[in-house]
Amino acid sequence: MNSWFYVDGLDVLGHGARGAVVTLGDSITDSYGSTEGANHRRPDFLTDRLRYQTPRGRLGVLNAGISGNRILFDNQPGYSFGPNAVSRTDRDVPARSGTRTVVLFEGINDIQQRQHQDDPNRIIAGMRRIVRKAHGAGTRVGGGTITPFEGWSSYTPKPAATRQAVNEWIRTGDAFDAVVDFDAAMRDPSDRNLGETGVPTTSWYPPRAGTLPRKITISPLRTTYTTRGVEMTSRNFESL
Repeated sequence: MNSWFYVDGLDVLGHGARGAVVTLGDSITDSYGSTEGANHRRPDFLTDRLRYQTPRGRLGVLNAGISGNRILFDNQPGYSFGPNAVSRTDRDVPARSGTRTVVLFEGINDIQQRQHQDDPNRIIAGMRRIVRKAHGAGTRVGGGTITPFEGWSSYTPKPAATRQAVNEWIRTGDAFDAVVDFDAAMRDPSDRNLGETGVPTTSWYPPRAGTLPRKITISPLRTTYTTRGVEMTSRNFESL
């Protein structure tokens, strides 16, 4: 078995880290299918990058990825994909020790799994709820664009259009403190079908993670929100 059935969490006492970043996501974050025992999960490579930052930018990484997880829907009958991301945000983000930032990277399973969610506005509404929960606890939020999925049996132009609509909102909306453009990093640059080609495989994690400093764009946004009754403005997204 490749799942963490019995470990709820692990607190590590160390020197130098000023907090933690939570990677809230599905199987791409959980890194299902990566090489066993090699620590080749996507958050592992993020940990390696942050370990060598200056003290001001040094953070621990908490992997809150659950394979099959979705923004809106809970488990399917016969599958344990965990509670939906909206309902588990309080447990997996502000309740974790030292959390300063969360990177939300979910949505593809809402679109491509049964029951399918073809309405981008419902997915967007779920993401907004997650952001409000995190901001209410004083946590910054980065929004990860949804990666391509052409090649999956569930692929059709309709869910592809839903993905594009959600990504457009992530990039141009006012909810997130920053945008982490996983879609731009993953898609095939030669694909003219709105960049739908580029599905993660077991070999994706090490080579792609190694190119993240060049491939992924983290775009700072200016977001004003209220936390504990105080209006706050996030002018940048320093060190995640």
